[in-house]
Amino acid sequence: MVPVDVLRELSRGSFEHLSFRLDDTIAENRHMFVGKREVDVARLATFQSHVLVGTEDGQYFKAKYEDVNGRIKMGLPERLDVPVVESSNAGDYIREYALGAVDAILAGNKTESRERLLALVKLEEAVETGEESLTDIIRNHLNQTSRQWRSIYSEQKEAISAEIKDLAEAFVARKVDAKYVPLYDGTIPEEKFESYRDAVGMDLGVIADRLDKVQTGAETAFLPFAESIANVTRTAEDDQVLQQFESFANDYFEDLQEAREHLAFALKNEQCVMCLGQIHDALAEALTDYEIAGTFVEHMSKRFTEAK
Repeated sequence: MVPVDVLRELSRGSFEHLSFRLDDTIAENRHMFVGKREVDVARLATFQSHVLVGTEDGQYFKAKYEDVNGRIKMGLPERLDVPVVESSNAGDYIREYALGAVDAILAGNKTESRERLLALVKLEEAVETGEESLTDIIRNHLNQTSRQWRSIYSEQKEAISAEIKDLAEAFVARKVDAKYVPLYDGTIPEEKFESYRDAVGMDLGVIADRLDKVQTGAETAFLPFAESIANVTRTAEDDQVLQQFESFANDYFEDLQEAREHLAFALKNEQCVMCLGQIHDALAEALTDYEIAGTFVEHMSKRFTEAK
């Protein structure tokens, strides 16, 4: 085993040593490539006067550098337009690549056809075993039937809504519609997706604000209630009711907080406009239930506190 610093000393002045130093410089200046986003950055290729840098969320840059008096100075990176295979375009990309493999076979180019077929197999395997998309993560989160609060809410929805009747009716009246289906059902061509980015972002911002508002209101009422009953003597029947309510509220807060974190991450990092539209529509369907359940927690917390 040879210490890293010894290897670096032995390789001083070599291209390998330069690569080590570039890696350090890129790490020190990662904000130039990703801003404040918490994503990994890596050097992809090194040239005499510039490097290619990639990020884990599919962005690529060319950045010039100079070795001045033993210190590497990194120039401002230039964003490169590199096609990225995502869940939204994987099928089209595979079909196009497959046609290229067929052309190579028909042309009798054995080397190219072999390379393309091998690459096609690897690409299909990568798509099939790839990580779950953010859209799927959010959809799966919103469809968790095993959550305690969702089970109780589903069984007692009418009673819960009746407890906060006017407010529940107001939430239903202000229901956000799932309106971005044309982005993912083929109605709107892909080349027009970008023109919808601002609209989808604004609509997701509205949902984010409403989720924040209902969580803040519910927690502001629930936390004092939870503290006030901690050391209060109560009957077994009262204890059962309060425990069920606490479990409902705590599970609801955990679920809602996670949904809000997913949404915040999507607003900050998701580049696929179609995916953002799918996320909006999924959250639009869930928003009213979140608002009614959260307002119920707020209302009952205040009632329990006042009755203590």
